[in-house]
Amino acid sequence: MTGEAMRIEKVPTTRERMAYYEACAEKEGYQLRMYAPQHQPHQGWRIERLKALVSLILPFTSGKVLEVGCADGMFTQWLSGLARQVTAIDIIPICIERCRQLELENVEFVCGTLAKVKDTDFDLAIASEVLEHCVDPEAEMVRLRGMARGVLATVPITEMPNPEAFSVEAYKNPQKAGDGSGHIWAFREDTIRALFEEVWHYETNGIFALIVGR
Repeated sequence: MTGEAMRIEKVPTTRERMAYYEACAEKEGYQLRMYAPQHQPHQGWRIERLKALVSLILPFTSGKVLEVGCADGMFTQWLSGLARQVTAIDIIPICIERCRQLELENVEFVCGTLAKVKDTDFDLAIASEVLEHCVDPEAEMVRLRGMARGVLATVPITEMPNPEAFSVEAYKNPQKAGDGSGHIWAFREDTIRALFEEVWHYETNGIFALIVGR
């Protein structure tokens, strides 16, 4: 990877990562943890800017969107009111079960990795707070470019690799913000840009970066 992206020293196995994510999602409101006081107002800025960019982009397309990492479906609900058709994917079964209970008519929920998605004709792929969780974000971006005409991603850009990133104990009993974050990679502006062949738009509030391109 071009630039100075940093990775945690020991990447957990697929089984270990799934055990961590499933433990994190045990309680209702899994996605709401991002809006805890220590994360505001930065998360609010990220969500509002994400919505603003999607609102600008989608009217100029056919309205087919792929949402990667839909979690409990908080953003998916908003997206379903704007897009013609949404495919929302997450690797956590309990999250997909909750999402399906929302009964969003124009949304197909898929449990698994991108390989489970058969459609490769999306106008826009949204990967918000996803790439830092991937073992190989470069490979994931190659897949997304092959599935969508444009990719909108957000990542944190002020973190350091966290040795407790996949500790269930640290997640449930945090000593500091970011404990048990599930983040494999720590990005900076140059390294998130390096994942894109073309960058059409970039912005940051100093904590998060939003980038659109392919």
